[in-house]
Amino acid sequence: MERMGINAFPVDRALAGLNRILEPDPIQVGIIDIDWSQWGQIQQSLSMSPRFHQLAATQSNGHADDEVTRLLSVLAKLDVGDQLNILENLIAKQVSRVLRIPLDKLDIHQPLLDMGMDSLTGFELLTVIRTVLGVEISPMELMRGVSVNQLVRNFHGKLNFPEDMNDEDGQPNSQEEVEALLESLMPANNQM
Repeated sequence: MERMGINAFPVDRALAGLNRILEPDPIQVGIIDIDWSQWGQIQQSLSMSPRFHQLAATQSNGHADDEVTRLLSVLAKLDVGDQLNILENLIAKQVSRVLRIPLDKLDIHQPLLDMGMDSLTGFELLTVIRTVLGVEISPMELMRGVSVNQLVRNFHGKLNFPEDMNDEDGQPNSQEEVEALLESLMPANNQM
């Protein structure tokens, strides 16, 4: 549920909410800790409805854009070969997570469809790529039978690397530090 923006909350907040629900004459009450912008990314058709559009738009504060910009500025400091290797590794980990295939059994040259990717798991993968890297990829691209290797090479050219690069900005420069940064932004394996 957290992946969809619906979060658990502490017992004390739940009990305080319960007190409000028990007040006289409630018509319909729900207590939810929800990140509307994250929910809107998953539930795109619903988030565009008049009822939810305003909620999804109010929480969009640019934080995700700042993270994408920071990530791309860090990646841009590496040569293209290292960028591709890092992206392949991270997308492979996400494919492993989404398809529940052990990472050591995943072949990055095998078509995703042959591994069991369908429209739902594909949407989940594309949402991660869009959220973390700021790249829009058509679901049809996955349905064309691309592999992890091909997918990364296809979207690498779409990455919007910042032009202003300052080496003294405190950003990590080594490949290991970049991988750690990327991994911190990707959903963990236990967030199924």
